[in-house]
Amino acid sequence: MEVTSEYTSHLFTIIYLIGSPLCFQVLAQANSTTFGDKCNHTTIMEGPIRTPKAIANCSILSINGTADYRYTLLNGSYNGIQIFRISEVGVVYQESEVDREKVSYFLIFIYVTSSDGKNSSVQLNIFVDDINDNPPVIFGNNTLPSISLSHIMGQSSIEFQIMAQDIDSGENSILEYTLTYTQHYINGLADVVSFLINVSDNGEPPLSTVAFKELYIMNGRCPVQKHTVNASSGVITSLFLCNVMLVSNKTGPLSSSNKTGPLLSNSSGLFEGDNVTMYCLYISNVDILSFKFINNNKIATASTNPFLIIMNVTIFDGGTYKCEIESSIGKVLSDDYYLLVQGK
Repeated sequence: MEVTSEYTSHLFTIIYLIGSPLCFQVLAQANSTTFGDKCNHTTIMEGPIRTPKAIANCSILSINGTADYRYTLLNGSYNGIQIFRISEVGVVYQESEVDREKVSYFLIFIYVTSSDGKNSSVQLNIFVDDINDNPPVIFGNNTLPSISLSHIMGQSSIEFQIMAQDIDSGENSILEYTLTYTQHYINGLADVVSFLINVSDNGEPPLSTVAFKELYIMNGRCPVQKHTVNASSGVITSLFLCNVMLVSNKTGPLSSSNKTGPLLSNSSGLFEGDNVTMYCLYISNVDILSFKFINNNKIATASTNPFLIIMNVTIFDGGTYKCEIESSIGKVLSDDYYLLVQGK
């Protein structure tokens, strides 16, 4: 920074900066002053330091005439702790550690007085670089929104998301989610799915936290499941295959008025000549590509509909049935359903 002035003037300009003490920029008499090579802006790294570290050279490099200089540093403290000091020759040192998550920028002022009465000052901007010193933090409780089979069936817009944040900056704050473990168990009237999801940042070395979440499925059983988590957003996508259900003397899509009928291996009361529909009951917040019904290990039908219609059923239609669902996150196959057809 270069400062010049007229021979006869002693001009004092006082600059007041919000959040900073008063600093003085004084135009010196009949001289040309140049500060050091790094006395405008510099960067330091957050974290502890063992010994004072030189971060900027603010010594006077050239001036007309011969004089001794006295350097004063303003704004060198933070929260009562001395962070920066300046040496007798104008070199700025960092003396204490800095936490970037508390303060990421310092504005300090170097005030110089010469032995022959000349004065000058310079502003030094100090930016704090981040290190990866904070792991991700998980928000919210351990329970995800519950699902009720009496209200939700088929395609659903319900969304489950792991919420996390890393207070570091840049690459150190970018998170990646990985589903590491799922467990399905029954708790009273509910099916419960437990998720363990590893949340890792992109720092070096990476820091991680494990999120534990539970999802409750009410009013039914969904023993076959598939789950994934979006690596960048933490959104969990799920496909629950609950069971295969048979409704006699009914054809077409399942409605709330006919969610009754024999389930799984209970197909007693079905006789030749009846019209029946076999339904693949599922819940999903992912795209479904196709449904297949498999009879005695052979594909009976494949379509985009989750039901199989059998008109005028015969004893030859009996046997073991399975439902296979193919989705954007993979395939799931139901448990066996045994269809028993009685002759008249």
